[in-house]
Amino acid sequence: MADVVRELGIAPATVIGSSYGGYAALFCAIRHPGIVGRLVLCEPPILPILTWTAEGREALDRFESGTLTPARAAFVAGDIRLGVGKFFDGVTGRAGMFALLSPSARERLMEAGEALRLEFLTPPDEYMPPISEEEIRSVKFPVLLIGGQKSPRYFALIADELERLLPDSRRATVPGAGHAMYAANPARFNRFVIEFISSGSGRDRA
Repeated sequence: MADVVRELGIAPATVIGSSYGGYAALFCAIRHPGIVGRLVLCEPPILPILTWTAEGREALDRFESGTLTPARAAFVAGDIRLGVGKFFDGVTGRAGMFALLSPSARERLMEAGEALRLEFLTPPDEYMPPISEEEIRSVKFPVLLIGGQKSPRYFALIADELERLLPDSRRATVPGAGHAMYAANPARFNRFVIEFISSGSGRDRA
């Protein structure tokens, strides 16, 4: 990401990262100062942050036992469809959601099934490195933290800690949406992002 921004000559860039893309975007901003000038994070699953509080640890334990462990077991057994389904249900926070998707939507998710299997079989520290409080505080530029109204609680707990530590952050909640907020309510999501990009800094809330 940093190399692309440098090659295009657009630093400091506005970077929008959703889910794991938000994790990568924040990590890039910390490790490559000057590359990012404004950041939009859409529910980045920075799970190590959940270990900082008692409520976070409880949420992480539930996510691990209810989602990550059964999904990993399915992938180890070679059942990619079951693994994708378990993971999708856990990220949406509602059991059985994968089965309720249209056949075409399920198949689109299955296109990433092999990549997800490889992720689950890789030690988490290799793709989810911990980020310290000091590193988060080092991000001085404006950051928008967007969440979905229907998303699982652990995403909000992560955003709470990010908001506490980021010197220039604000929050926005996309109504009627879950983790894929940009698809569930694109009009409101786009409005939040455009208003943030067009505004100055400050801790005002969208």
